[in-house]
Amino acid sequence: MDSSELNYPSGKGKGTPIPPEIRGWNWGAFCLNLLWGVCNNTLIALLMLVPIVNVIMPFVLGAKGNEWAWQNRQWRDVEHFRTVQRRWAIIGPMVLVLVLAGALLGIPRLLEGDAYQLALSKVQTSQAVITELGEPIRAEGVTSGQITTDTNNGQASLHFTVVGPRQDADVYANMSQHFGKWQVEKIIVRPAISGFDIDVPAE
Repeated sequence: MDSSELNYPSGKGKGTPIPPEIRGWNWGAFCLNLLWGVCNNTLIALLMLVPIVNVIMPFVLGAKGNEWAWQNRQWRDVEHFRTVQRRWAIIGPMVLVLVLAGALLGIPRLLEGDAYQLALSKVQTSQAVITELGEPIRAEGVTSGQITTDTNNGQASLHFTVVGPRQDADVYANMSQHFGKWQVEKIIVRPAISGFDIDVPAE
């Protein structure tokens, strides 16, 4: 008799026999750990809320998810279980990709706030930069760096590219925030062709 035809009662807790067909990796548990855990009555997934532990828990859930879900929740049969977990396996990676894409797209936008706008404005109106790059000067590409703030004070270290009719240039800007207002500490513009640095005045 095929093992799928055997009677494997589910939801009996620890020690419940596990059908051979369901053993293996669970992508839903790996990608949507907390939500998957609550929906599958596998509350060990709440360890995702514990710092440090939450680094390894997705892998533990991925490896043990099928077994725990079978033990912790009632299923009509093996096929019912596999159908539901397949849905999780489709939705989980899709959600993970969307979250990662949103984070990657969101980081440059967070960096392109008031500090970035001030730095770009200084570059676009610097006569020395205009002489080298020509006009108009516009920003292009992705902004990188970091910004740290606390209430009304902060620091920003930014790198972005500007483009003019004559050549492109890398911009390196250090900014500081005092009482909510951003100020230029230092801006260096490095043209791609001429190669020498242009020190953009803070004022």
